[in-house]
Amino acid sequence: MKYRKEHIGLILILMVLLFSHTYGEAKTKSDEDSVYQRKFFTTLTIGVVEYSSFCFGYQINPNYSVGIKFLSILVESSGGGGATGFVMSGAYGIGIVGAHYFSGRLFNSVKLSLVPLFKSSYSVDSNNFIDGVSFECTFNREKLLSSLFKFYYELGGAVIKYSERNALVAPSLKIGFIYNF
Repeated sequence: MKYRKEHIGLILILMVLLFSHTYGEAKTKSDEDSVYQRKFFTTLTIGVVEYSSFCFGYQINPNYSVGIKFLSILVESSGGGGATGFVMSGAYGIGIVGAHYFSGRLFNSVKLSLVPLFKSSYSVDSNNFIDGVSFECTFNREKLLSSLFKFYYELGGAVIKYSERNALVAPSLKIGFIYNF
C-alpha cells in the first residue's frame, strides 16, 4: 500500500497543532494530594469499528500522556463502502497514542492515535508487511489518580485505510476499564 508523504505530513501537523493548543490545566487540590498522581496506566476497551484495544501508557505531566496501543479492527471484506460487508477479521495493529488533558465535566482529555495495521487473511495479495493504517481522534473521561481501577469511555471518530479498500470514516465509540499505577 502506497502512502503519500503529504498525507503523513498532514497527520503529523494536525497532531502538533492539537497538542500545542491549551484547553485548560488539570485540576489540582491544594489541601489534598494533587489530582495528577499516576505515572503509568493501562486501558482495555471494546467498541465499534475498533472492537478491542489495549494501551500501556506513561503520564508525562498533568497535561500530556503517551502510550503504545494494540488493537483489532473491523475490516470490510467485500471492498465496498457499506457497513454490510464488515466482518470481524484478523486486522491487528500496534501504534502510538498521545493525550492532552483539560478541565471538563463530560470529557477531560482528547486522544490521537496512529496505528499501522498488519497484513491479515483479508489482505489483498501484496508483499507489504504493513497493509493499512488507522487514525483516531477521541474525547474521553478518565481519572489521573494512582492505583485506581475505573470504568472508562471514549467518543470520537476514526479513519481507517486497509489494503486496497476505500478509506472508512466512522464514529469511534468505546467502553472499558483503566488501571493507574
